[in-house]
Amino acid sequence: MNFITEYLIIIVSCFLIGSIPFGVIVSKLFFGFDIRDKGSGNIGSTNVFRVLGKKWGIVVQILDIAKAFFAVVLLADVFMKSQVGETYFYDNQLIIELIAGISAVLGHIFSVFLKFKGGKGVSSIAGILFAIAPFDFSFTMLCFFLLIFTTGYVSLGAILGGISFPIVIYVRKNFFDAQYNNYEALLILACFLSSVIILTHISNIKRLLKGEENGFESLKILRFGRKKQNNDENSESDEGNDNTDSK
Repeated sequence: MNFITEYLIIIVSCFLIGSIPFGVIVSKLFFGFDIRDKGSGNIGSTNVFRVLGKKWGIVVQILDIAKAFFAVVLLADVFMKSQVGETYFYDNQLIIELIAGISAVLGHIFSVFLKFKGGKGVSSIAGILFAIAPFDFSFTMLCFFLLIFTTGYVSLGAILGGISFPIVIYVRKNFFDAQYNNYEALLILACFLSSVIILTHISNIKRLLKGEENGFESLKILRFGRKKQNNDENSESDEGNDNTDSK
């Protein structure tokens, strides 16, 4: 059977959906400026959070996750099932979902509406993972939030959270005998998406290594050892040390 037309429709449609720049739309529609002209210049939720505040950052993040989830669940699953038949669909479901999800992520990174420039794709990747492997994705999100709440660096949480996803799949399959539909393809997807996250965060990695990355102090809910450090600093100040270190 030849379903080239159906696959092309999925690829183009999901790419266009992924290309929708919600960060730009929100900033222009409600604030009258382009989010690319503020902060880091990125259209993603992290920059929106920094420039427009927590509420709008969460809104954009949900929208970016939703567009990838929509692409996989509705377009890939509903459309392809109706076009190619249930037997072919279920035999190739993961492959179809991978094609749809990757197309949406590439659309976000290379938005056709922004002259093929876009965001880093983390939220869109989250939408794909939530649609395809929700249980494994929950472990990834746990790692993501744990790093954010301990370091304040969203970029670090995204990078290490993304790396954890293929590791979780591999461990569950090989050590706990978890059952996956087309395990090899899912593991390849997980490694590919982790690579995408790393490549789109090269500049962040360089700043992290140099200690120049901008973090969110307000997100550091878990401050292991911080109180003791502060007490030590106060003791030094009492002894006449007026020097401060503001890293």
